[in-house]
Amino acid sequence: MHLQALPVAFLLIAVSELGDKTQLLALALAAQYKAPRQVFLGAVSALSAVSLLGVMLGTAFASVLPVELIRGGAGLAFIALGLLTLGGRLAILGSPPRRGSTVFWTAFTLVGLSEIGDKTQLSTVALAARYGDPVTVLTGVVVSFMAVVSLTVLLGDRMLRRFSLRSVQRFAGALFIVFGVLFLIGF
Repeated sequence: MHLQALPVAFLLIAVSELGDKTQLLALALAAQYKAPRQVFLGAVSALSAVSLLGVMLGTAFASVLPVELIRGGAGLAFIALGLLTLGGRLAILGSPPRRGSTVFWTAFTLVGLSEIGDKTQLSTVALAARYGDPVTVLTGVVVSFMAVVSLTVLLGDRMLRRFSLRSVQRFAGALFIVFGVLFLIGF
């Protein structure tokens, strides 16, 4: 066990995720569905699964596809997501699902897809390679995600008290476009 890997993974992911599109998505889902527990569980489960995938397969995946291709595809996807959100055509923030399990799966699917190829997934791959201790790295990453997502979801549950859903959607759409452009320019 490489003890330095735990705090490094925790801090790197926490700093990277604050204000990240994944957290924005969790915030918007919690605000819309008013089911913070299900959004938290779905988001953390997805982030854990994607991180596990990154630790296990990241090196092999990176050797098959260039990072630039992954970033470019993710950038275009986020721009499309932003445009659809701004245009009111994206159903992720539509009417609330009828059952808690649907909220869980909505959060799991959307957060999981948004995290594939993300800077935190790439950071997880790099940390696992650097320290040679995937279990400790994964532990630090997952605990960090749990801390950040819990703060995000708590804020999201209260967000609609101050802002209309349409305002949240516009803000989310604009930020998705910004993140897409940043991905395309290699930031």
